[in-house]
Amino acid sequence: MHKYMVTITLPGYFTQEYMALIPRQRAMIVEMLSSGKLSSFSLNKDRSMAWMVATCKDADALQTLLGKFPMHSYFEYEINELILHDTQFMGLPKLVLN
Repeated sequence: MHKYMVTITLPGYFTQEYMALIPRQRAMIVEMLSSGKLSSFSLNKDRSMAWMVATCKDADALQTLLGKFPMHSYFEYEINELILHDTQFMGLPKLVLN
């Protein structure tokens, strides 16, 4: 399995059709995070750019996955394969003895 950084450029305007897709898109991202297909997803404040780190067999599998996104026809993206992707280890919560 390979890790990829996907940089997404979102449209500069939001139509009603686009806005109606947001709940389905968000649900898909949450499911992909839960299943491990995504290790992170970030959206900037003005909603013009998003970034995600995905784990896929190859770039073709990632392209197929992105094609299933409800908002796929509204965004452009760039894919870069990663050699390293470090994240903070969450582990178990700290034990507090009162």
